[in-house]
Amino acid sequence: MSQEVQLLRCLKKREVHSKIAKYVKEYTLYPETAQLVTDIGEYYKYHPEKDTIDWSEFQTWFRINKHPTWKADQHKVFASIIDNVAKSDDTDTSVVARFIELDYATQIHEAVQKVFTGAGTDGLDKVEDIIAARSSSRELPDDSAFMVKIDAPELFRSMWSATGGIRWRLEDLNKSIGPLHRGDLILIGKRPEVGGTTFVTSELTHMVTQLPEGKHAIIFNNEEIGPKVGVRLLQSALDMTVYDIMADPKKAQESYDVGLGGHRIDVYHDTSISVSDIDRVSRSGVYGLIAINILDKVAGFKGFEGVERLRALAQWSRKLADKHGVVFVVAQADASAEGQRYLDQSQLYGSKTGMQADSDVQLMIGKDNNPGFENTRWISVVRNKTLGDAGTDPALRHGKFEVEFDGERARFRSRTWPT
Repeated sequence: MSQEVQLLRCLKKREVHSKIAKYVKEYTLYPETAQLVTDIGEYYKYHPEKDTIDWSEFQTWFRINKHPTWKADQHKVFASIIDNVAKSDDTDTSVVARFIELDYATQIHEAVQKVFTGAGTDGLDKVEDIIAARSSSRELPDDSAFMVKIDAPELFRSMWSATGGIRWRLEDLNKSIGPLHRGDLILIGKRPEVGGTTFVTSELTHMVTQLPEGKHAIIFNNEEIGPKVGVRLLQSALDMTVYDIMADPKKAQESYDVGLGGHRIDVYHDTSISVSDIDRVSRSGVYGLIAINILDKVAGFKGFEGVERLRALAQWSRKLADKHGVVFVVAQADASAEGQRYLDQSQLYGSKTGMQADSDVQLMIGKDNNPGFENTRWISVVRNKTLGDAGTDPALRHGKFEVEFDGERARFRSRTWPT
């Protein structure tokens, strides 16, 4: 019971109790410890003026005020535990992680038991959802990792530097959004057959070369077949047609490898890809750029439906960016966007505001289906929470841009700032 004694010592301070008690589930503790965790919370409510617990005072309150009808032998058991807790003020809040792990392990055990007995209808999907919830949660007790140090030189060195961050291939977006940094979540909304995959490959083949040595990019693809995305990467990087590449594939591969400067872009293709798959692969730590095409179709969060599920996926994507780097997610626009040039942020399929609210940048790509506009796309920057840099134009913060779509070479090109 030593870990449980250590847990109770952690709860001596009100601020610690308020942060971690909710993460410790009753069924992961001995009954006596669970009782004391609950009663410590009650003690703080009963004594709003107290920020710490004097264990001797707590024991008196526990016996006289909280449980006056208990028998002497019951109080003797709890008195022994409280005396043991009071022996030392040394605390190690990392012990809380043990009880959080026990909570998840218990949930998984129960889900697996249901599979064996045939009592459950979700099968192993439930286990996947539990693991996804664990991966996407910010587990206590160490809050220091989430604290932002207010140091102006350091903040602006990392967030607002003419040389910092990852720049776009499309100069329109450099002027509007500026460079991207770890933690940025970019949401791209579009209708089918508009060029969402091409937009991703066009930008990633330019951006990957700006990553630090040893960092790479990956596209998690559940849409068109994987090799097709691989060909699109070759086209985007080399600015070549399929026929140009086929003329000398070996030379094209050599040029591609040289052009990426020692970096690589991996393609993980699975039509039933899940949040657990993406978490597992990303955990390697080698990816500084991650693209998910298409977010709506990623499996996971089975307990959620409709808008709530999309919101859960967006929140998970946000945590993915915080952990690893810049994350691009492609999502479908609804039927109202068909044939429309400039789309607004409300036109994402199945989402009200949940998915949009978790993004740092939301781009909507429109297409005019009338003859003569096959090679033109319209990009709306409908959400922009970035700081920009010395090269951004505040007037273009929510800009609308007509750009060239070169499908044969898998490139988006600026018509306003051609290179």
